[in-house]
Amino acid sequence: MSVSFAQKLFLCISITGFGGLLVFLGVALHLACAKMDVVLDHLKNCPAIMVRAPFKNGGAWGRLFVLGAVMGVMTMPKILSP
Repeated sequence: MSVSFAQKLFLCISITGFGGLLVFLGVALHLACAKMDVVLDHLKNCPAIMVRAPFKNGGAWGRLFVLGAVMGVMTMPKILSP
């Protein structure tokens, strides 16, 4: 049973993508757990963030939800502005 070059390439790309996903999740969890208070302090006048701020007490998933909301507002502010 021989593995072709295409299968080796696909395996390398898949492992790299999965590794990058784990690195991104680690960085996001670090930001969500260690720096969430600083981020929310800077955005205390933003109603789109303050509506979701109570979710930060919901564990890791709640903190990731709030971080995702912050990233969404920073990426596309015109969608959430009145």
